[in-house]
Amino acid sequence: MTAPMKVTVLMADMCSATSVAATLEFFECANVLYQYAEGRQPALQPPKVNLFEVETASIDGLPVYCTGNLELKLNKALHDIERTGLIVVPGFMFSILSVLPKLEPMVGWLKQQHDKGSYIASICTGAFVVAKTGLLDSRSATTHWLFSCLLYTSPSPRD
Repeated sequence: MTAPMKVTVLMADMCSATSVAATLEFFECANVLYQYAEGRQPALQPPKVNLFEVETASIDGLPVYCTGNLELKLNKALHDIERTGLIVVPGFMFSILSVLPKLEPMVGWLKQQHDKGSYIASICTGAFVVAKTGLLDSRSATTHWLFSCLLYTSPSPRD
């Protein structure tokens, strides 16, 4: 078995707590199911090797306040992460257009990580953050249906 893939789940103020929680739980389930597939009983034995090593990060490493004013604590600041295999950008519900200008440090970091070989995925309106990097130029992407007409029209998410 090779080393686990390092996964970084990003967080920022006004992100969707559901996007973050669901992402963390999906990767935890994948790790548990992998243990069963390998013949181990994860409820009884500590895992020997996981498929995914998951961490959470924000721009500055401080807790974030999600929609509904729910505070989420995290593991790291972006500048603490040298390299990661997969980055998951959460959705921002209906606040994405007002929050997007505040995410410039995240946008730059995403570009750097992509240049180092990281995969980038987004949930729902998190596609706007990825679009702001330019990585979606001339590519298809999905987002929340209510915002889909805005993802590729003027004003561009990159403006």
